[in-house]
Amino acid sequence: MQPGRRRQPGLGVMLLFYQIFGVIGYENIPPVTLATIGLQVAIFLRLFKLPWYKISHVCVSVYNVWTKKEYSRLIYAAFEHADDWHLYYNMLSFALKGRSLERKFGSIKFAYILAVFTVLTNAVLVFLNMLAIEHLDGYDQCAVGFSGVIFALKVLTTYYDSNFTHQVMGIPIIVPARYAVWVELLLIQLFVPNASFFGHLAGILVGMAYVKGPLKFVMDSIYSVVKAIIFPSASSPRFTPRAEPSGYASRREEFNEYVPPGMSEEEQLRQAMEESLREESRNRNVPPYPSASSPGSAPPPPGFIFGDTSNAPPPPGFSPDIDELRSRRAEHFSRFS
Repeated sequence: MQPGRRRQPGLGVMLLFYQIFGVIGYENIPPVTLATIGLQVAIFLRLFKLPWYKISHVCVSVYNVWTKKEYSRLIYAAFEHADDWHLYYNMLSFALKGRSLERKFGSIKFAYILAVFTVLTNAVLVFLNMLAIEHLDGYDQCAVGFSGVIFALKVLTTYYDSNFTHQVMGIPIIVPARYAVWVELLLIQLFVPNASFFGHLAGILVGMAYVKGPLKFVMDSIYSVVKAIIFPSASSPRFTPRAEPSGYASRREEFNEYVPPGMSEEEQLRQAMEESLREESRNRNVPPYPSASSPGSAPPPPGFIFGDTSNAPPPPGFSPDIDELRSRRAEHFSRFS
């Protein structure tokens, strides 16, 4: 392919579009997962200018990464695919896994997990290739694709999923969830011999380090620090308690002595009003108005209060004058000061 020339969408790309828009529904795919799929399709079709022209410019191998120190391949290799069928299977599997994991972690943290897994998976792949060359008489493979990251996400999916059994590769082989990823690793190698065994194995090891090892603790610690720096208001309380004004506690104690606690607000207002009226009646030598709480007495019917009604309580069903009640309370407390 000539540099910068666009690719024509093959049958694999068309089937991927059908799955995304016709079967799964793009509205059912979270934003980070959908954007990652769109980015990889755009890269495969060469819809914009890329820093590389051929697959050999970005594939991951011991020679290119360790010897030549081309560390950018640890990122670029994950977004390049050999053909449209490679892209189809990877993106369809990623859509199903990303849909559940992004809803669990949230879009921002899921994007962070994708970025870390992309670099770590290719770094572990280089390490495994080094071990194979030194101890297994292997050869230096040069791999591309998102498969390693997908296998790491599959480990997370089977770990957080409540189902105890899973189908492997969509075929009716039911295995326990914790063994599904290993069975799939072997089956892919049998049906697709050209697939990168160490690339898939690297993804499994990264996923296991996250759910069983220290990787989750390290990633969560870094994520918390960065989040606190970028969003400092999210880690601090939005509201701070106010200090009570001076003398508030003493006034509350006097009020509790005057009106017993444990009563509703309406009962407290009525009790305070009756106590205030009784106190004024005793000072003026006027018999107090009979309380509704006293046995054998009842207030007159509403609208039929005779005599001086300046100090009489309001008829039942009417709310007391709050300002007048406050002034009477103040007069009552001033007598004891």
